[in-house]
Amino acid sequence: MKLLIQLKPVWLISLLIASGLISANSDSATNSAITLSDNIESIVKPYVDNHVFNGSILVAKNGKVIFSEGFGLANKEWQVSNTADSKYGIGSITKSITAILTMQLVEQKRLALTDTIDRYLPELPKKRAQGITVHHLLSHTSGLPNYFSIPGWTDGEFNKSISREEFSKILNGMELQSAPGERYQYSNIGFFFLGKIIEKVTGKDYGAVLEENILKPLSMKNTGLHLSEIVLDKEATGYQLNKKGGYRKNVINRNLFRASGDIYSTVGDLFKLDQALYSNKLLSTESKAIMFAENNSYGWNIGEATLDGPNIGTIVKRSINYSGQVLGFNSMMTRLVDDRHSIILIGNIGTSNYHREQMTRQLSQLLYGGSSLTATTIPLSFMLNKALVDGNLDQQLAIIEERLSKNKTPEAADERGIAALAQQIGWIGMRRKSIKLFELNARLFPESIASLANLAAVYQRNNRAKDALVLYEKAHKLAPDNEYVKQRLEQLTASNN
Repeated sequence: MKLLIQLKPVWLISLLIASGLISANSDSATNSAITLSDNIESIVKPYVDNHVFNGSILVAKNGKVIFSEGFGLANKEWQVSNTADSKYGIGSITKSITAILTMQLVEQKRLALTDTIDRYLPELPKKRAQGITVHHLLSHTSGLPNYFSIPGWTDGEFNKSISREEFSKILNGMELQSAPGERYQYSNIGFFFLGKIIEKVTGKDYGAVLEENILKPLSMKNTGLHLSEIVLDKEATGYQLNKKGGYRKNVINRNLFRASGDIYSTVGDLFKLDQALYSNKLLSTESKAIMFAENNSYGWNIGEATLDGPNIGTIVKRSINYSGQVLGFNSMMTRLVDDRHSIILIGNIGTSNYHREQMTRQLSQLLYGGSSLTATTIPLSFMLNKALVDGNLDQQLAIIEERLSKNKTPEAADERGIAALAQQIGWIGMRRKSIKLFELNARLFPESIASLANLAAVYQRNNRAKDALVLYEKAHKLAPDNEYVKQRLEQLTASNN
């Protein structure tokens, strides 16, 4: 199985020479290119070796690709390796593309951000639809719930075939969880409705609008709708962790996601999209200013990346990014727009968002002159992840418990990484193992409000209210001013009386 390339490809050196980043006559320049590639690989290696990441990575510096490679297997049954050209489901990065399509219609004055959605979706309850605008859908402030609120969503009910029409009827009846405009609340349903609005305004299928307005103009020939009935050339299979070790394939009707998460792509095609957003090929400067405004963040996360490390000190850079996860696929696209640096990750084993963020952060620091930044000790969350894949998590936890009983805290115990892994496997039905990891975190970090509250919430969801109450009380003593803990403690106390 090919995990990491050992020899530096000639095309990489040639590309750097052609881009002017190195001199063709300089041995030191060639060595510099090799060192950069080595450093990227040294960052990625622990993630791959411990089954935390498996997929393709593209890194660009000042708008020029300096690294584009695949890691691990695209298809485990046939031992087919991932490459830079492998195609993956990109999940919610689809929302970023839907936002662009929507803003194109606004530019054309075929749609207004202030339009209420009853104008385009008469099938929705009118009283509710009259209060929701296109702006609310784009900014996740509509009050509409997420897919997880749909009865049966998490227990496999939607692994069976259901038509788009039947699915739409279910979504049409979903109640609001807050008043439109009241607060941010992530909603796949909101972007599903945006896709239907795009179809209503254009009179065309979402896939056709995508092709005409983005894919064709940018020559994104390896991107399209990830429909269940289509077999793609160079398509990676999506895998998730299996309860007894190894991986399993997900079987679900992909056609349901549409504008909220139904696009497949490659790292190379997403880079084309990234670069186009520095020009006016897709949107005017005015439209991009609206889409990328921090108080809007239409289909993108807008903010700052604080980077620190050897050789660079602490620097703050503007960041535009988005991530996605669906059916074993995961993605993250980060644009450090001050310097036109780009980091694009797409994988096929359901890596947690936190671990994608960590790898992106390490690669970003490298682009600004940091060292390879590889940890001398492998994070505990990596070792736990590997134990899950190898089918020996219980044995690994027993070793850790023995060390703790002797007051020996495991090295590199990473609280957020363990919490992310626990949450990740909880989402895919590994409830018992998820609880064990949350319990381990609370044991490792007994004075962490986050670890105590996370475990309390898990106990509460699993009908262990008394155990949850004990944890909330402990957290409240440690942080009496924490509003979240106070609120949950009051609610739980009231329900038990």
